[in-house]
Amino acid sequence: MKKTVLFTIALMAVATMASATIKNSKHDLSSGSTTAFKSAGATNQICIFCHTPHNPTKNVPLWNRVNPAAAGWTMYASPTISATATTKLATGTFDADSISLFCMSCHDGVTAMGAFTNKAGAAADALGAIAEASNANIGDAVAGAGGIHLENDHPVGFNYNTAATEDSGLHSKADANTSLGGSAFFGAAGNNIECSSCHKVHEPGAAGTTAPFLRISNSASALCLACHNK
Repeated sequence: MKKTVLFTIALMAVATMASATIKNSKHDLSSGSTTAFKSAGATNQICIFCHTPHNPTKNVPLWNRVNPAAAGWTMYASPTISATATTKLATGTFDADSISLFCMSCHDGVTAMGAFTNKAGAAADALGAIAEASNANIGDAVAGAGGIHLENDHPVGFNYNTAATEDSGLHSKADANTSLGGSAFFGAAGNNIECSSCHKVHEPGAAGTTAPFLRISNSASALCLACHNK
């Protein structure tokens, strides 16, 4: 009886892990996806929309898309955020190695989701058009502005570590990093807050807790309070 119970628990754990995969999530654009926004062609490949095993545009992470330019963005602005964040955001420029530019290669409000470099080789993997999901166009904050507008989105791309020393309304980077599950800050020195500070691209999460692609549940604003000292 005990073995049966343990086996059942193990199966439940496997099922839970399986449900947290990218397949059939909003990041699954393959024709076999159960989501509304997917390829109209025959391609059943899931990873190809972002990754390629050979001749990538970026060696890491074997990237199969062309990232948008780092400059020319309209960023969030507020009189209540730190001087460091204000100065950086006012430039409208991401660092050249910003991990957020990978996200923006789909979510800039300009680039088509089906625009990638190395197409599938087999005839059975022919691509079709992908209907654009308006709520995925994060960079299209202003109607008709042509994308790259992030002024109505949480600011990213600045040095959180320095900002936290200037602003008592932010927890230290060390504390925030722990609350977010670790490896939550990016850039050469690992100090920058980016899209992936809040999101995990391969983990769609569970409805009502960690969806959409959240690092941790935002129940009782836990995700917000990981950084914000309120």
